[in-house]
Amino acid sequence: MPAIVLKILTSMATTLLTERFLLNLLIVLAERLAKSTDNKLDDQIVRELKRAVEGSKPTLYSEVKK
Repeated sequence: MPAIVLKILTSMATTLLTERFLLNLLIVLAERLAKSTDNKLDDQIVRELKRAVEGSKPTLYSEVKK
């Protein structure tokens, strides 16, 4: 029984800790930190980072083209 639970938890952790998930998590954290400051430069940096990450999402066309 414990082996089954461990296998399920391992599978869930592997699924959640994907590159896309971690990038989104880091962006959310960066947005919160940038909002907590009075500086506007960090807001611009986070906005550009978010735009770059969103622009790098693979599309179905690019996946099929490979």
